[in-house]
Amino acid sequence: MPLKNFETFKTKLQRNNRLVVPKLLRWKYKIDAGELFRVSLKPVDAKVYGEKEEFFAKMSVDGRLTVPKINIQALESAEKVSLVGRAFEVTLYPA
Repeated sequence: MPLKNFETFKTKLQRNNRLVVPKLLRWKYKIDAGELFRVSLKPVDAKVYGEKEEFFAKMSVDGRLTVPKINIQALESAEKVSLVGRAFEVTLYPA
C-alpha cells in the first residue's frame, strides 16, 4: 500500500540536518530508498506560531531524510536557537 495521503509523525533533528522516518511507517507503506516526498517540518515547541518549512526530500537507504540547509537557517532565525536535537512534527506527502 503506497503512501497516497499524508502521514504525520514526530522525530528529533539529528546531526547533519537529518530526520528519521519511523520503521513501522516505512514498513506500512513499503517505502523504498529513493522515493521522493514533499515534507512539511514544524518545531513541536515553536515560539513563533505557524512557523513551518516545506521542501522536497528523497528517502536515503537508511530511512532518513535530509533537510536543506536553507530551511534549517530559516527556522533557526525565527526561533533564534540551534535546532539540533529538538523535536519536530513532520508531515510526509506523496510528491
